[in-house]
Amino acid sequence: MISVVLSWFIIFLPTYIIGYGVGHAINKSDQSRYWSTDLYIAIGLCFLTVYAQVFSLLYKVGILACLVLSIITFLFLVYDLKHGFIAALRFKIGAINIIILGLLFWGTIATVYYTSLSPEHYDTALYHAQAIRWVEEYGVVKGLGNLHFRFAYNSAFIPLQALFSLKWLVNQSMHTVNGFAACGMLWYAIGTNRFLTKQKPIQTSDFLKLAVIIYIVMNRSMLSSPSTDTMALLLVGYIFIKCMEFIENGIQDTKVWITLVILVAWGVTLKLSVAPMAMLVLYPIWLIYKNRKWLSGGGLLIDGILTVSLPWMIRSVMISGYLIYPYSVIDLFRVDWKMPEAVLNYDKIEIMVWGRALKDTSLYNMKLWEWFPIWFRSNSTINNLIFITAWISVIGLTIYIIKMLKSHKWNESFIYFSAIISFGFWFGTAPLMRYGLIYSLILIAFIMGICNKRYMMKWLRGFSLFIMIPVMVLYLDIFNVNYYWKRQGDYEWKDNIEKQIDGESIWIPEDGDRIGYAVFPSTPYSKILEVLELRGIDLKDGFRIKEKYKSRLLDGYGDIE
Repeated sequence: MISVVLSWFIIFLPTYIIGYGVGHAINKSDQSRYWSTDLYIAIGLCFLTVYAQVFSLLYKVGILACLVLSIITFLFLVYDLKHGFIAALRFKIGAINIIILGLLFWGTIATVYYTSLSPEHYDTALYHAQAIRWVEEYGVVKGLGNLHFRFAYNSAFIPLQALFSLKWLVNQSMHTVNGFAACGMLWYAIGTNRFLTKQKPIQTSDFLKLAVIIYIVMNRSMLSSPSTDTMALLLVGYIFIKCMEFIENGIQDTKVWITLVILVAWGVTLKLSVAPMAMLVLYPIWLIYKNRKWLSGGGLLIDGILTVSLPWMIRSVMISGYLIYPYSVIDLFRVDWKMPEAVLNYDKIEIMVWGRALKDTSLYNMKLWEWFPIWFRSNSTINNLIFITAWISVIGLTIYIIKMLKSHKWNESFIYFSAIISFGFWFGTAPLMRYGLIYSLILIAFIMGICNKRYMMKWLRGFSLFIMIPVMVLYLDIFNVNYYWKRQGDYEWKDNIEKQIDGESIWIPEDGDRIGYAVFPSTPYSKILEVLELRGIDLKDGFRIKEKYKSRLLDGYGDIE
């Protein structure tokens, strides 16, 4: 637990210092009106994600990357000190009281604890840990997706986690970034929530903050994992909260709205399923048109999106040969390390059927009414209740949007519509409930906010408090498990078998398909080694499919159809 706190401190310093500097550079007007500590942290994490990706394109992400980042952070600090950095260094809490302090303390301790555990998420031992180690050891490697097709998912979170794994410092690859993000969100959602103070009126954004708190607590077992889902889904919740806060406070500043769109672009690089939120770009485009800020606003929008997206796209091409994996229709490059099109198509189908709880790609064409009962039975009771309530919320929101559009209330309706589209995209593509939980909770929070605003249901405040405090008490189960007081729990060890490919050792699991972090490099599937070859003399040159197999139908496991 001590190492986790120290790690978070190391993450926070460059995140906030750089985030403040970038935020001030974007908008040099009165920062206090639109900008806050939480937004600086979000901007800082976005910048550091881009930095880690760019560095991985040039070199491995380790001690040198941290040294260069230290220099960049110092330069930003010099800039910040000249532009009100000290005065802005505060966390705005509406009104401190004993309940807020108690929840913040308890939430922090519990989040530190859950982050300190050894990762138990299945996908971490399957590919997260190995993907991080590749970035630590080599940076980006051409054709790495051929060795293990899940490396081609190319979440921008992996280089960010590698940047702060601090293996060179503590002789252990730490995995604390998701916990840092969750703790920051708890501070923001609790510390600025009007449910806990006497501030009035209660706003829709307060219900959204409650939704994020519930999501974090229900997702607490994932905080120790370098899962590529957690930060992306927390970011989804954060962006919807900020959108509603800006609307509730009448903020029409073009640049601050553009900043949210840039954060959406960052979210897409973390997890591709965030893409439907990209429709939020239409609102700042309308503001640019309305305020005639073609050069400043339009330039910031284009530059910001390109800056965030370009390194991710380059990494994708380097790893898989495609601009966006697993979409083989966007086929722009003729490179020798390109993954077979059949692998992408198979993986896309597999993602969908696993999300539907079918686990068999031959069932891909099942109709909704055929697979839905199977999927529903696979979920927990609480998740099904949340899902049903979310669909009821969709109906209610749709009716409300129609009424608002008749009154020409475009901005708020647009945010509600974005939430519905995001929920629908999740359910229509890969409806695994751990992905859709945040979208479901957001829809429910919107409906509660609307009911509170229109009908002044005073009981909603008490009801929400009734939910919030017991939810936080769920963290009490930390007393039922072993403690990691000093060092964070390491990645699980998995037994392995050594194989060879062109004279280089590659390890495979002795049993199952998970191998963890310690044995490197590895692939879960021995058959894939039969169709692979090195592109050069060693691993850093990358992997490609042997010429005689390129025209064959392959899946990601090395099987030939």
